[in-house]
Amino acid sequence: MNINFKFLLLGTSLSLIPNLTNAQCAVTDCQQLGYTSLKSCDGGLKCPFGEYWACPCDEAYKYTCAGSNEQPGTDKCGEKYKSCTCASGYEWKDGTCEKIRPKCKIGWYYYSNNTCNEDIIAGREIIGVVFYLNPDGIGGQALAMQYAGRDYWSDEDVDIPGLENKACVEQPGYRPTLDCSKATNDVSSCANTKLITESCAESACKAAWLAKNYVPSNAPETKGKWCLPAYGAGSGMWNNFRLINQKLKEAGGEELNSSFNWSSTESSYAEAFGWDYSVNQYGSQVKHGGGVGGYIRPVIEF
Repeated sequence: MNINFKFLLLGTSLSLIPNLTNAQCAVTDCQQLGYTSLKSCDGGLKCPFGEYWACPCDEAYKYTCAGSNEQPGTDKCGEKYKSCTCASGYEWKDGTCEKIRPKCKIGWYYYSNNTCNEDIIAGREIIGVVFYLNPDGIGGQALAMQYAGRDYWSDEDVDIPGLENKACVEQPGYRPTLDCSKATNDVSSCANTKLITESCAESACKAAWLAKNYVPSNAPETKGKWCLPAYGAGSGMWNNFRLINQKLKEAGGEELNSSFNWSSTESSYAEAFGWDYSVNQYGSQVKHGGGVGGYIRPVIEF
């Protein structure tokens, strides 16, 4: 009887060993268990091992941080973040990582590292000269250091879907004048170029494609970012013709020539706007036929 009792005790002690082992390995760290808040919250759960709480994520946690130039942020709830950490050269703005836009001035050099300066800086690659600034003074457009070629705007009459025709309109009165404000207010160089190249083949709409395909040898990473300048933005070229040419010459670039230069702004299905420095005039011309076409000077938005 005593022997049987001893074996019963032994069996009982052995059966307790697994439970003891599990208890020793159990996680009791609140933060490891997901209880991360030190403040209580509605609908939350309190950690049984401390003063931490697990709170439901509020609407502010809505970003996955998996987009272009995005990295995981520091404030996380579940699998979402309040904001993302941006790659170098980008900043978190309005729920996305946007490229940092430098403050520049007309006639300054634009460098491949997305900076501007009035002077030539050794060790940096100049890829353009600033000719247009955004209304808030932050960011703008820079003129390429060389021309991309000379050709017709298109090989036939073509009306680009989504690209508004911005022909000048005659204003009534004793001495009628032309209102060209729609064209002169157009600064959407790259948006225009995108519409043209998405709907018109390279062999047909040559000017826009020549601009898009331009790549400076000292900045191959800018491939696909060059555009045909919009008519309104191009006003910065003719208004600052001498200054821009001076800066181009100092940096070994190709000066603006005194011939007709195309813009990406349509006047009609048959004509597009441009400017002619030789007579300091600007207006619209037939997109194809006659002569050898106009010049294409790419621009880049920053």
